[in-house]
Amino acid sequence: MNKKILDLAIPNISSNPEVIANARPYFFWVVMVPVASFTAFLWDGIFILFRLPVGSPCS
Repeated sequence: MNKKILDLAIPNISSNPEVIANARPYFFWVVMVPVASFTAFLWDGIFILFRLPVGSPCS
């Protein structure tokens, strides 16, 4: 991930240099988990909508 983004984001979480150094390897997952969760939630709704029978109150 872009070093500039890391240098801006992680110090806002903590000012402890040890915490910042240990957080760097996990920053990719801090960004990706919400993206993956949102995508799963969105596609779950799309697939449920397409599986509803024709004429149901939600279709």
